[in-house]
Amino acid sequence: MPKLRRATAWLVDFALVVALASALAVLTFHRVSALVTDVPELATRGGFDLLTSRGDVLDASQDLGLSLWDKSVLYVEQAFGLLVLTVFLYQWACLALAGARSARP
Repeated sequence: MPKLRRATAWLVDFALVVALASALAVLTFHRVSALVTDVPELATRGGFDLLTSRGDVLDASQDLGLSLWDKSVLYVEQAFGLLVLTVFLYQWACLALAGARSARP
């Protein structure tokens, strides 16, 4: 019976982590989509970069592309960091609360 209880607890923990990872993936996808589809902001920024590029159109467009890439990567890094932190805190809280009870005779 203790093995079944441990397996069930592990399955619940795993399901919670998968649910959190899925929610963060959806949130990150929407953040990146909003970044890429914000046409007025991109047009304004791209136009300003083009005006200040002194004729170096390729460099101006490369800077805009790299900026979008950097922000997208930052969003993914933030989601991953939040996932790691949340899972750590969840495991810590479970051990702190339930671990103290299970250690008693």
